Amino acid sequence: AGGNQMIYFGVIAAIQLIPMALILRKYSAGFITSIFIFIASTDYMSWVQNGTRQFTAVVMVFIAGHFLFEGKFIKYCIIVAFASVFHLSALMMIPVGLIAMGKPWRIRTFLLIAVVAVVMIYVGGVTNWLDDTLEGTQYENVVTDWESEGDDGTNPLRVLVYSVPTILSLIGLRYVRDAEDSTVNISCNMSIIASVIYVFSMLTSGLYVGRLPIYCSLFGMELLLPWLIGHMFSENSAKIVNMLMVVAFLLYYYYQMHYAWGVY
Repeated sequence: AGGNQMIYFGVIAAIQLIPMALILRKYSAGFITSIFIFIASTDYMSWVQNGTRQFTAVVMVFIAGHFLFEGKFIKYCIIVAFASVFHLSALMMIPVGLIAMGKPWRIRTFLLIAVVAVVMIYVGGVTNWLDDTLEGTQYENVVTDWESEGDDGTNPLRVLVYSVPTILSLIGLRYVRDAEDSTVNISCNMSIIASVIYVFSMLTSGLYVGRLPIYCSLFGMELLLPWLIGHMFSENSAKIVNMLMVVAFLLYYYYQMHYAWGVY
């Protein structure tokens, strides 16, 4: 039985990771760096080995990003709709995709941040609204559940780590705008949205809300971050920054595995 389980999970992992790797190969400015980030950020542990059903939907949305980069929004929506069969939360990526197609750090970016800031101020009322809105769906009583389970939100360190591409994109905004690259622009917007959701999850639920940013953070961490490092710094400086990034991610990996999860 154990051998059958390994084959089962191996096949699922291959179905998820091979298409993701192909997208990274096509669009990443540093394929090896992207793969390293995916592993060292513990995404592989959190999703491939834990959130299997949702990650299947996430990978499908990531594949659909190909059409988003080319401005083919209808084709993007069709794939996202199919992804929602595996996990209903994928549907949120239809309006998110529409937002992400604009240029980053424009007025609507700051409006989005302002809306989330207001929501955070009135978080108590929002959670009551969520409970009422989700009634009768597969997410019924999630607010009650996270409160009863003592879910105190996403770890602030995790929020900071996943916000690094967003912070760098603001610092290096000139490079992003000069590139006039739809892949970079969309990945930047996705990273911003992921950061906003992560901040919200920090004050609400890491178990439920904290599982939503993965749809966007793949674009930010695995696509945008290597591009920013390669374009914001000179060749020699980029090598140093990459080395520092590797050390930082390895430290984060150890912290997450040893202290946060107690795996070893």
